[in-house]
Amino acid sequence: MWNKDLIEIKGDPFIIEMIYACSENMVSANVNDEIGFGNKAYVHKDFWNKFKNIVPILKEMNLKIKICDAYRPIQAHKKLKEIIPIDGFFASSPAISQHCRGTAIDVVLCDMDGNELKY
Repeated sequence: MWNKDLIEIKGDPFIIEMIYACSENMVSANVNDEIGFGNKAYVHKDFWNKFKNIVPILKEMNLKIKICDAYRPIQAHKKLKEIIPIDGFFASSPAISQHCRGTAIDVVLCDMDGNELKY
């Protein structure tokens, strides 16, 4: 499951609330815990090298980013596809999933107290 090219996102200004690390999601399953992954957010190191540039901007604007989904282990992707076997709902294969490569994240902008911003 581990990839040496992954960097863990943690600490201020990030809030880690991985959607598949709880059962309150569209599949009603804590997929991350089922595979021993938990509530951790990882991205590919090349993604991180660009994404980290947002940290000073967030701090200057008194904002945080809630990470809801990031790197998705192959086992988690397969489990999600088993639960919702609808074509197009998740990438057809882990090999083409940007989440399984650590090059996609799902985020929400939040204020300094962690409240999601409304648009």
